[in-house]
Amino acid sequence: METELCAIAPADWQIRSVEDICVRVTSGGTPSRREPAYYADGTWPWVKTQELQDKWIDDTEEHITEEAVASSSAKVLPAHTVLVAMYGATVGQLGILRRPMTCNQACSALIVNPAEADYRFLYFQLLQVRSQLKSLATGAAQQNLSGVLIKSLRLPFPPVEEQRAIAQFLGTLDDKIELNRRMNETLEAMARALFKSWFVDFDPVRAKAEGRDPGLPKPLADLFPDSFEDSELGEIPTGWEVGTIYKIADVVYGAPFASSQFNTEGLGKPLIRIRDLADESPGVWTPEVHPKGYVVRPGDVVVGMDGEFRAYLWGGAEAWLNQRVCVFVPKGSASAAFVRNSIIEPLAHIEATETATTVIHLGKGDIDRFVGVVPSDEVLAAFNAHCQPWYERIVAGKRDSRTLAALRDTLLPKLISGELRVKDTERFVPAGVA
Repeated sequence: METELCAIAPADWQIRSVEDICVRVTSGGTPSRREPAYYADGTWPWVKTQELQDKWIDDTEEHITEEAVASSSAKVLPAHTVLVAMYGATVGQLGILRRPMTCNQACSALIVNPAEADYRFLYFQLLQVRSQLKSLATGAAQQNLSGVLIKSLRLPFPPVEEQRAIAQFLGTLDDKIELNRRMNETLEAMARALFKSWFVDFDPVRAKAEGRDPGLPKPLADLFPDSFEDSELGEIPTGWEVGTIYKIADVVYGAPFASSQFNTEGLGKPLIRIRDLADESPGVWTPEVHPKGYVVRPGDVVVGMDGEFRAYLWGGAEAWLNQRVCVFVPKGSASAAFVRNSIIEPLAHIEATETATTVIHLGKGDIDRFVGVVPSDEVLAAFNAHCQPWYERIVAGKRDSRTLAALRDTLLPKLISGELRVKDTERFVPAGVA
């Protein structure tokens, strides 16, 4: 029995099953956990469904040994295998292997025949029909897709060369989004490392105090003292001070917007809730203008106050701030880069030590106790000059990725269905993207 997941296709396209265009459709296995040696010093990456995040898979959390592969139903899959999550909360999630790997039994592994189809085109096809695919999952306690069902899926395929052109176009957009993500990670790590060196380890001050070269240009090195003094936090650089968070930032708390006015039609302004912080995509709007409302703008430092406490550098659009979310607004000589790096560790400490019967909460009293070292204005200005431009690049990268993702999501169904041909996409694409 075959399962049709397509509308009408162009005359020169064929409706084919997944099984028809694959060399093999299989799954993996889980080596016995009773044999720790199977997982110790393993060389084969072993994919679990939570690692399927609709992108290339470069490596995995766990690796298994050759012996583990031989003694279980796990098998080595070639690069470019398309994986589909078959069970539970991740059902329908996708991934493509960058190199040979193994996977567990909850992954369906589609090994595409390159003479019949382009593996990336199949990936984008499955991405486009995911909601339909998930609707086919069965099971009361846990939603499941069977390997037999996945094999039977029928989808429209143009000639292989056109598949490759479509996949290359869409893949270029995804590659640019991934490049932005990695660049942002690098910039954040650079800012974090500089903050730690200057304001946690006091490397330049320590070097000068010990008569060593601090490894900085002389005008910059001259800004740092060459000795330490006692404080309530222990030794700190001479002339610097200990201050609460309010020395470097104002903390603004979100307002209690009426849920009765929430809508998904785009009426009013987006509203940032805790659940929206990670992906920077508010799911509701509100026309309400709350008297205590605060509008979050790109580059603001935003923190959720329930469940987990992370300092997010907001890269989404302007939006209202909902209750149980707060924003740290830099003041004086401080920048968003300095403020955010100052609160990362205190937030992590509270999250690690807070106890609750259900969900942990961050309160104003917790924030009032945030204390740290405040450097001289000159050193702070030097840090800002280095790091704030990096933060601005991060926000710009997020904005670019949002634009590219919207373009991809708009063109994907048109290209995959044949409604739009690759040669006609030029007018949609920003210069320098594809």
